[in-house]
Amino acid sequence: MDLQACCFATQLLGRVEFNAGVAAWAQAIGGLAAIWVAYLVGQLPAKQAREARKAEQIAFCETLKRAAQFTFSTYSDAFIAADKQDWLAFRSAIGAPVQAKTDGLIVKALEEPLSNWPSGELYLATQMFAFATGLVAEIDGRPLGDSEGDWNQQLRVAAGRLTMLDAAKVKLDDEIAAAVLEIRKGRLHAGLPSAETGM
Repeated sequence: MDLQACCFATQLLGRVEFNAGVAAWAQAIGGLAAIWVAYLVGQLPAKQAREARKAEQIAFCETLKRAAQFTFSTYSDAFIAADKQDWLAFRSAIGAPVQAKTDGLIVKALEEPLSNWPSGELYLATQMFAFATGLVAEIDGRPLGDSEGDWNQQLRVAAGRLTMLDAAKVKLDDEIAAAVLEIRKGRLHAGLPSAETGM
């Protein structure tokens, strides 16, 4: 049996040496396979980096959403007081979130370099939410007023600002949802130009 295997191998090698075309084809196929394997191995770190960036951006969006929800919820008593037309209760309701700086996480997020933001729309919606929160908080610094007429005027201003805050929260929620959807679909935004690099 060993003799037959040796004879077969010898005959096969003889045919390969006799037909140089087969050897060239085998070499070409082997070369292409080596290039393909090298390409796949080279793509592994890039894919891992894309997945890590995707996870970071989704976590950023989820943190931003929780921070906005927390900030917005701290003003829930202010919405109730404004609906009841109770100026003193309104002032009391906005005093606590203003003193606690509940919008601190939103302000901190806005300090992130623009290149870390998944989309420009999300950044702008976050700015709008922070601005609306600031407008409501600004009322806390105003004098109480001397009469019920002053209070009613202040309440109208406050109600308008709360409406703006509500609209800003809805827009921010929509932009967060859109950004997360785009990230999950693999349409990862490269981020906005960095103020530091100018790129």
